[in-house]
Formats: sequence, C-alpha cells, structure tokens
Amino acid sequence: SSLKVFEKSVELNPENTYAKLQIAKIKFVLQQYQESIADYEQILSLNPEYLPALRGIVDSHFGRARYLNDNHRTGRARDHCQMTLAFIETAIRIEPTFLCLWRLLGNVFDFIGSLPEEFNHLTVPAAIICEENSKKLKGDELLELASKCYSRCLKLKKENDFVWFDLVANYYRRSTAMKNERKVEFLKLAYEGGKYLVKLKPSKWQNWNLLGIICAAKEIDNPALAQHCFIKAATLDKKTYTSWSNLGVFYLMHNDIKLANK
Repeated sequence: SSLKVFEKSVELNPENTYAKLQIAKIKFVLQQYQESIADYEQILSLNPEYLPALRGIVDSHFGRARYLNDNHRTGRARDHCQMTLAFIETAIRIEPTFLCLWRLLGNVFDFIGSLPEEFNHLTVPAAIICEENSKKLKGDELLELASKCYSRCLKLKKENDFVWFDLVANYYRRSTAMKNERKVEFLKLAYEGGKYLVKLKPSKWQNWNLLGIICAAKEIDNPALAQHCFIKAATLDKKTYTSWSNLGVFYLMHNDIKLANK
C-alpha cells in the first residue's frame, strides 16, 4: 500500500526525489533487489552524490549478493559486491564520519573474504586502502580489512553492539582459516570480545550463541561456559533452532547422547 502511494506521488510530481527514494527503499525491503537497484541508479543519474541513494544502492547490491550466494550463484554474488565499492567510496568521501558506511564496507569485505578461494577476491579502490592505485585483495586480506572497518566504527561509537557482534564473528572466521599460532591469537580476541558483547547486550540470544561457539572451540576449551551460553541463548528465544542445534552438537561432542537427542 505504501509503495502504491509513493508511486502515485511520483506520477503527480515526477521530480519528487523523496518519493522515488522511498519507492527504491520499499522494493529493497520486499527483496526486489534488481528493481531497487534500477530505481537508485535513476536517482543517482540526476545527483551522483546524493548520500541516501548511495547508501541505498549499496544495501541493494549487497542484499542481491547474499541472495545469489544462498542460491549457489557465488560468482554473480561477488560481482555485485565489486560494484558496491565505487558507491561506498563516494559515500565515505562525502561523509567519512557515518558509522553505517564503515560497517557496510566491513560487511562486504567480510562476506567476500569468507567465500571459497575461487571467488574470495575484490579489486579495492585506492582511496579505501590509502594507496596510490587500486589493489586486488583476497581471503584473509579482505577479512583483515573488514576488522579495520569495524574498528573504525567502534572509534566513532564504542558501545555499538551490532558492530561488536560483526567484529567478534570476524575474528572467529579468521581463526577458522588458520592452522598456526595465529589461530589461537584470533580465537582469544574473539573470546574476549564475545564476553564484552554479552555484557554490553545480554538480552540478545545471538550474542550468547556466538560466545558459546567460541567457548566450544578446542583451543579455548571452556565447556561449562559454552553450555551456559547455549542454554541462555535458547532461554532468551525458545523458538530459534540455531541455539538448540548448537546445544545438541555440543552435547554430542561430549558423548552425552541422551541430552543431545533431547
């Protein structure tokens, strides 16, 4: 209904940029990513530095990338993330103090850096990495860049629990890709960050679940806290399958078949 109202508004006044922006935003919410991208492109063709449209088109490309990856079209997902970088670079140049832009950039790097080796690379614009020329980065290089983006966010707002969650998850992902002493280093960073995260926002089951996963790692080896975290997560939201599944796997790892089955 809202979409129809804004479309009528544009029909009455074709120069109503706000209504056009809302149309593109609603299509993004409805997961109509292709249509949303086209609408944002139309707005940006008239004003290439319109910040809300720059942010919106990045969201739409990234949403499309996640959708494609979920449907095993990983190459196309990577292409959409590559397209986002030019828009993010422009947006950050206009407003470098917007936390949401740095977090979104970190999410793009984290997403691509976690993909299979064939697809985990991006050509990063020179301005973003503070170098003279653009550079092709891959794998852990992108994950490290994501960490830096999240750290930049926390300098802007230290107690943002969403960014802390992204950073802790990033450290854990980086640890899983390593086999030397750096694996333990990143697991410890994730462990300390996870403990801070649940103190910062104890009401979110996702935070407890993430800390439980980290505690269950053999390098951290804190089964009592891992069990507590999974139970706490399942208690906060009894309908989420993730926490119950993780708790079952945890009991299975410790040969408690009855509890795992329950």
